[in-house]
Order: sequence, then structure tokens, then C-alpha cells
Amino acid sequence: MSFLTTAPEFVSAAAADVARVGSQISSATSAAAAPTTSVLAAGADEVSAAIAALFSGHAQAYQALSAQAESFHAQFVQSLSSGAAAYASAEAANAAQAVSGIANFSGAGASAAAATAASTVANDLSGMFLPAISTFENIGLGNIGNGNIFAGNIGYGNIGLGNNGNLNLGNGNSGPAPTPTPTPTPAPLQSLQAAIALPPSGLGYQNLGNGNFGQFNTGGGNFGSTNLGGGNTNTSAVLSGFNNGWGNLGNNNTGVGNLGAGNTGGGNNGTGNVGFGNTGSYNLGFGLTGDHLVGFGDNYYNLANGQFTITGNPNSGVGNVGFGNSGTGNSGFFNSGAGNIGFNNSGTNPMGGANSLGFGNSGVGDIGAYNSGSADWGLGNSGSFNTGWHNSGSFNTGDGNSGNGNTGWWNAGSTNTGSGNGGGFNTGFGNAGTFNTGYLGTGTPFNVANAVLANQANSGFNNIGNFASGYGNTVAGNPLISFTPPIDLGISGYSNTAVGGTGFNGLVSGLMNTGVPTDFTVPGLPNLGTVSGVNTGGYNYGTGTFGWFNAVNTLKGLL
Repeated sequence: MSFLTTAPEFVSAAAADVARVGSQISSATSAAAAPTTSVLAAGADEVSAAIAALFSGHAQAYQALSAQAESFHAQFVQSLSSGAAAYASAEAANAAQAVSGIANFSGAGASAAAATAASTVANDLSGMFLPAISTFENIGLGNIGNGNIFAGNIGYGNIGLGNNGNLNLGNGNSGPAPTPTPTPTPAPLQSLQAAIALPPSGLGYQNLGNGNFGQFNTGGGNFGSTNLGGGNTNTSAVLSGFNNGWGNLGNNNTGVGNLGAGNTGGGNNGTGNVGFGNTGSYNLGFGLTGDHLVGFGDNYYNLANGQFTITGNPNSGVGNVGFGNSGTGNSGFFNSGAGNIGFNNSGTNPMGGANSLGFGNSGVGDIGAYNSGSADWGLGNSGSFNTGWHNSGSFNTGDGNSGNGNTGWWNAGSTNTGSGNGGGFNTGFGNAGTFNTGYLGTGTPFNVANAVLANQANSGFNNIGNFASGYGNTVAGNPLISFTPPIDLGISGYSNTAVGGTGFNGLVSGLMNTGVPTDFTVPGLPNLGTVSGVNTGGYNYGTGTFGWFNAVNTLKGLL
């Protein structure tokens, strides 16, 4: 399990140092402005005047860029300062909680403050860098969007396989993202940001790990926001709380298999419990049932009325076998809920009877460990009816799927067979579109409105467009089912290209054919615009060519 440690005083000191460096650079730039932007000519001749004007022009351009950089630098300092303040607030909430006493313990204040701190820094940084990342080329194959690295990603700035969203690091992450709090945009990026259509908020956002659904999750198979660990489900509103651990269901829980809010430990069911296997609110100990109790089982001190109860029973509740269990019909250690067998399980089967078997499960009917969903078989699943581990979707078989109905690994889409698919109904590896069979297919160009439709029904390897089969083919338009020009009409073979037509692209077979947009007018029919493609053979350049090594446009002549 990983933890994030932040020292607010160090962040504040860094912000001050960065501000000091910026101030020194600004002073030096100002001092150099006058002598460099108005360079005197060495003589009265035209050549001397032109040289002086050239150097002065370079200096003026430098001053303009420096002003933009200064604005960006000021925003970065502001982000560091606000982040330090937010983390300091979180630590203050933790300190206040530590001295408030067990009777009022809930954990919600510190968790909310920490979540706010994390989201503040993340939103500030993403607000600055996402517009720039959105202009970068993809590194790898099968990506839709910009600034993605590796394969099968949809969105911007993803690193890994099969992510759907922005700034995810890992594999198979997706889900609804928050609408970031508006922050001032640095001057150099204002025009850039206005010119870029960023993806909508219905995508995964800044997840780190595998198979997370939501935003700001670190680990695997988490559902919701700001979870740290695996198989957690955060039921609170976006960025209003977080879980830290494994298999927790609720919000602001720390540990394993907790169900509810503000619990610390394992297998607790309720609110603000510290320990293991407790049912109720604000209990400290093991296997307690009730509120404001300190002790274990049926042996406790009641903080509310100041009375002791000693029975010698290590369990509370009804029909429990083992140690530290509360609830009904549990067997093992530190279970709450009903019908659980194992350790630190907290769920209850609403139909009655047996529930979960294993360790740290907070859901219903789970077999394994750290599952917060229902009917999961495996490890760290937050969805339902999954077989495997770290799945946040449902009906998945494999690892790290955040979509639904996938067989394989790291799929953010749905109904995929294979690995690293960001789209849906794909068979293979690294496909970002839909209905693809093969590897590393990608749609082009990226358009938020039709991103799901881009790159449909391809078979083969590294095909771009729709209805392509073979290797390395590129056909650019809209899916045929849209009936909106330009239309893709299929391409097959090796390294064929048909792009640029305003009417349709495609109808190419063979080897290394390149379509060139050509007017396509048929007497008596509406003007369909230009056409790119209609080639058969090899090494043809043009449209409407047949055979080998042709470099002419013959389509119009044939008509």
C-alpha cells in the first residue's frame, strides 16, 4: 500500500524560493529592456540601421515572451502556495480530531480537508498544463486524442493502456471526471485554451493505477473519487471525501473492509469506528455493537452513560462464532454485517443467508479479498459480478477493467475481448474505437462529439479510420452509419491511404496506394464533392486508378 506524505512548510518554502527566482529574473529583464530594445545604429548608412532594427526587434520579442513567462510563473507560484495552505488546513483538521475525544470521532473533517487539498493542487496544475498537453502528438499507436503515450487511450495526456479520459497514469482507467474549479489561466495559454475543445467531463481524470473508475484515484479497481488503495467505492459526492485502504465501501474510511463513513481499522460497519469488526457509531475496540463503546465483544465501557458491561463473550450480536465479531451469523474474526466467513468482512446479504467469504470484503456475496462490489470473485473489485482483480466495472473477467462485460485486461470500454482497449466491442489490443478486430486501431481526427464512433469495424493492425482491413491503412471520414459526408467506404491491403475527400474516401485495395481528392460530378445527380480513393493495385497515386505504378487522376475521365 502506498501513502502520500506532504510537508506544507516545505511546499511554502519552495513557493517562496520560486517567487524569489522569478523576481530576480524580472528585475534583470527590466534592466535589459531599454538598452536592448532601442539599439542605436553604428552609422548613418542603411545597413547599420537595418542591423540595429533587427537586434531591437529580437529584444522586443524577448520582452514580450518574458512578460508571458512571468504571468505563467506567477500562476505556478500561486498554485504552490494554495496547495500548501490546503495541506496545512488538512493537518490542522487532523490535529483537532486527535484531541477531540473518541465520543465525537468521525474522521470526516480531516478526510474532507485532505481531499480538498489534493483536488486543489491537481486542478490548479491540470488547469495550467492540460491545454498545452492537448496539442502534443501521441506517442504510440491506437490512441484517440493528443499527448497520449502507449496504446488504446482516448483523451489527452494519458500514459498507459486503454485509458478513457485525461491525465491518467496506468491502464484501463475511466469514469466521470469533475468539473475543475476555474483558475486564472496564464497569459501564454489563454488563446491556446480558447482554441482547443477539451473533452467533456464524462471521462476518467487523473487516476494513477489500473482499472479505476472516476477521478484522483491511486491504486487499482477503485470506484468514485480520491480513493487510495484497491477495491474501494466512494459513495460521497465528487471530491467531498475519500477512502484509504482496501475494500472499503462508503467514504472517509481508512483500513480494510469498512462499510460506512469515517471508520478506521477493518470490518467496521457504521460511522466513526476505530478498531475491527464494530457495528454502530464511534466505537473503539473489537466486535462491539452499539454507540460510543470502548472494549471488545460484550465487554465494554459505555462513554454515553458511564457504565461497564462484562460478560466474557468475545463477540457481540447474534450467532457469531470466533473472536471480535458483531452483527449476525458471522464466522471468523472481526466481521460485522451478517453471514460472513473470514476476516474483516462487513457486508450483509439483503436476501438473507450467507454473504461473503474471504478477507476485507464490504460488498454482497463476494469471494476473495478487498471487494466492495457485489458477487465478485477475486481481489479488489469495486464493481459487480467480476472474476479477477481490480475491476471497477461489472461482468468483467480479468484485471483492471473499468468498463463492463470485458474479457481481458485494462479495458476502459465495454464488451471488449483483449487488453488495453479504450473503446467498445473490440477484439484485440490497444483499440481506441469500436467494433475493431486486431491491434492498435485509432480514430482520426479526434472529435469529442463522435469519438466513440471513430475507428469502427476495422480488422488487422494499426489501421486508422473506419471499415479498414489489413495493415497500416488510413481512411478518414465519418462512419457510414452516420450518413454525413465525408463517408468511409472501406479500404483493404497494406499501407493504403484515402483522405481529404469531402464526399467519400475509400474503396481502395492493394498495396501502397494513395488517394488524391478529385472532383466527382455525375450529370443529373447532386454534387457529392471531392473523392479520395477508388484505387486497385499497387503504388498508385491519384483517384480512380487501376493497376500498378499509376500517377494520374482518371476518375473524372471514366465518368
